[in-house]
Amino acid sequence: MEQVTSVVVGAFPVVGSATLLQLGESLKELARVDEDGDGFLSEAELQAAKVWFQMGYRGQAFNRFAHLKSALFEAHAVEVEATGDRRVEYVPLMLYLATADTLEAGVDKAFHVMARAPGHLPGAALEWEAVQVRARQSGPLVCVSTRDNVSMGLVGEPH
Repeated sequence: MEQVTSVVVGAFPVVGSATLLQLGESLKELARVDEDGDGFLSEAELQAAKVWFQMGYRGQAFNRFAHLKSALFEAHAVEVEATGDRRVEYVPLMLYLATADTLEAGVDKAFHVMARAPGHLPGAALEWEAVQVRARQSGPLVCVSTRDNVSMGLVGEPH
């Protein structure tokens, strides 16, 4: 999972360049396409959502962003026990894609994602432990990128 995220951010710099506003708007869009409101998306639901890295896309014969979303879905999807369907939980996916140039900016983006996640009351306090718990559902890492490389940092105390 971490390797796919690293490759995606390295190959598609626009993925790692999301602003706080774009992350918030993308979370709203992902919540909108979540038909049953359980926080998990089918591949069709994920494909239906238009997120920040697709905003400048003009239809072409090869839709690289659709293929990118398919790769992200395959890397992050889990089998839902009740139905046997493969689905991706979109808040942890957004945590993986909320990369930044510094660890501090990455932590800021992680808090922003969590503060706008469904179920979090607007204005309510958010502790670092809540970010850790949610991020660890998909893995123990926060992705931090620079212009030259993409690296993963352990989710722990903010530096």
